Amino acid sequence: MPAISAGAVLVLAILAVIAAFMIANEADFSRLLALGYPGVAVVMFFSSATVLLPAPGFATLLAASGIGQLNPWVLGLFAGFGSSVGELTGYLVGVGSRQAFHTNESRWARHCEYFMRRWGFLTILVMASIPNPFFDAVGIIAGSLGYPARRLWIACLLGNTFKYTLLALLGGTAAGLFLVHD
Repeated sequence: MPAISAGAVLVLAILAVIAAFMIANEADFSRLLALGYPGVAVVMFFSSATVLLPAPGFATLLAASGIGQLNPWVLGLFAGFGSSVGELTGYLVGVGSRQAFHTNESRWARHCEYFMRRWGFLTILVMASIPNPFFDAVGIIAGSLGYPARRLWIACLLGNTFKYTLLALLGGTAAGLFLVHD
């Protein structure tokens, strides 16, 4: 493994531990929202960096879009970027479990490998584009199969940006309908 990718893995692992610590200690994410777009990106990173654990990403994005001070299109871009970087932690779990996953050459494992090698980018893009509680499993499978990290990240970036832009537009529209304006 080249030194640059080993360093990137180390940085991502440290950030994942920090994210788990913040969530376990009920960190106050509202302070990060005061930072605007970069704050939302950081919250979405931490939300996505937790593997198989619930985190407040959707609620944070809806709150940020509901205040009406942030452009929902730009908000979707920042949320998609932060989330796609956070999703790499699931990929790293898959890379670490590569040998454990492939010791069982079951029919299911062979189908997963074929599907990811044949339609991996499209699968990741679609799964990232919809609200999906099982997306961490997609990253883990991609990592265990040796799917290229760059392609996974680009598919996550595109899919998450689409999903979070729609969510930000929805949050802003809902807030405009329900808030009383004088």
